[in-house]
Amino acid sequence: MLRALPLLPQAHAVIAGLAKGSDQAFLRSLQEKIQSAGLSSRITFLGEVPAGEVHVWYQRCLVCVACPRYEPFGLTPFEAAATGCALVCSRTGAFEQLVDPGVNGQLVPTNDFEQLTQALVNILSDPTHAMQMGQNARQVVADRFSLAAEAAGIARVYESLFEAR
Repeated sequence: MLRALPLLPQAHAVIAGLAKGSDQAFLRSLQEKIQSAGLSSRITFLGEVPAGEVHVWYQRCLVCVACPRYEPFGLTPFEAAATGCALVCSRTGAFEQLVDPGVNGQLVPTNDFEQLTQALVNILSDPTHAMQMGQNARQVVADRFSLAAEAAGIARVYESLFEAR
């Protein structure tokens, strides 16, 4: 966001999550970088958001960014997509099963800050298109990751186990 926000004067970033004791130094360092970049008024730290309110924050956002170096599954972008957020995710874990590049978001290589910045700029430069990507993301979750689809997948696993006997 330090690279993208100066290119997107209309955008504002929200960071959610609890910084525990061992993470306080990192949080202070991050806040200092944001202040030095002159972006303190455009990046909001929510802290921990109660589980029952998470969806409300997703609904207020056009894009969810989830770019860890490693994530075996990671629910954050799935939750965000279910509420209609476009996605920018790193190519790790299950994110590649969720993101259809150009349709509901973008996938970027891990640690590639230039591509991450460009993906954010591309999506947020056209809010109408970002909203359409969010609706597409919601449809992907409904089609591929509904409770019915998950139950059917579990049933297939059990059936294959019984057939192997």
